[in-house]
Amino acid sequence: MTCQTKPPIVSNPTRRLILGVCSCLIFLGAIPSLAQATTTEFKQAYQKYQSEMRSENYEQALIAASNAYSISRKTHGNASTTTATMGLNYGQLLLKVNRVADAELVLRRTVAVSRRAYGDGTLELIDIYMAYGHSVADPFNYKKQRKFYQKAIQIAVTHEGSESRLVADLNLEAGRNLLTRSESDKAGKYLKSALKSYLRLDEGKSIGAGLAHYWLGKLEIGIQRIRHAVPHFENAVAIFQALPNEKDHLLSSYAFLVRVHQELGNNEAATPYCLAIGKLKPWIADHQPKPLWVRAPVYSRSSQSSGERGYAEVSFTLTATGEVKNAQVQSAQGSKKFGSAARDAVAQWRFAPRFVDGNAVETQTSYRVPFPFSI
Repeated sequence: MTCQTKPPIVSNPTRRLILGVCSCLIFLGAIPSLAQATTTEFKQAYQKYQSEMRSENYEQALIAASNAYSISRKTHGNASTTTATMGLNYGQLLLKVNRVADAELVLRRTVAVSRRAYGDGTLELIDIYMAYGHSVADPFNYKKQRKFYQKAIQIAVTHEGSESRLVADLNLEAGRNLLTRSESDKAGKYLKSALKSYLRLDEGKSIGAGLAHYWLGKLEIGIQRIRHAVPHFENAVAIFQALPNEKDHLLSSYAFLVRVHQELGNNEAATPYCLAIGKLKPWIADHQPKPLWVRAPVYSRSSQSSGERGYAEVSFTLTATGEVKNAQVQSAQGSKKFGSAARDAVAQWRFAPRFVDGNAVETQTSYRVPFPFSI
């Protein structure tokens, strides 16, 4: 009797993976048509891939995924659901480690394999179309990326309806990746569609709604509509505060609210979010604090153009509201202008304050400002 198992497909965590239709059957038992040695080799490679993925050892997982994919192509052929799944696993992992050109090649082949194995218009093609869309992203031409997202979304609409959660999740994934991979403002169409769906499906209280607001806020910043970003991040905060295990997204939303309010000149409006971050993130002694908002130092063009290197160590009092006072240069190396430029810049920065026994307190600290400037 043949043993059948369903291997997991590496997939975007923000999207519900319908494993019943998006994964294939892999035969790991005795397969009469294959040599036993080859069957064992394939099973070992796939199990190694699973083990390394669980350990988040992605370099070793890549080797195992490549082996499993290569063996499957030789033994199962290029019209097999097994090869389609191995190709998808391998291609998505290549994307994860930012080997995009390699991912594009593997996923392009896997699109063809998947179409032969499953047939056009089937639900099983959704994941491969989305992954291939990610792999062809181009900041100068988003159209091919969007083309494959549209293919995936249309399949979902055909099978589950335009108002389904699957369609909402795919719109969210498409919008996020158009923004992050291609820096395209076309992301807004997909993110707004996703948000509209989540508002209808669960009154906008789900992680999907929070992420749609979050990415729409980042889009507004990217297209220099800073004021329009505020309500999106505020809504994201309200949603993430009510959800367990969303601390990272919550902290990031707070940080963006600090940034947008500072950019708008609303220092007082930024303060509650500085405090909120300070409450959630413990103060680490003997480490320089990470600024939430900065102004770059202004110094001579000649030093900038020549790439002159150096630093300035600035000490200061960090107030209970995350502001800087009494900034002073402690030491500097490089241009004589580095010290004063760093001091004047740091005096405008915002930080999360230190908390002691649940209360924000003033503290003495310092920050080393590098030149050329970077955070």
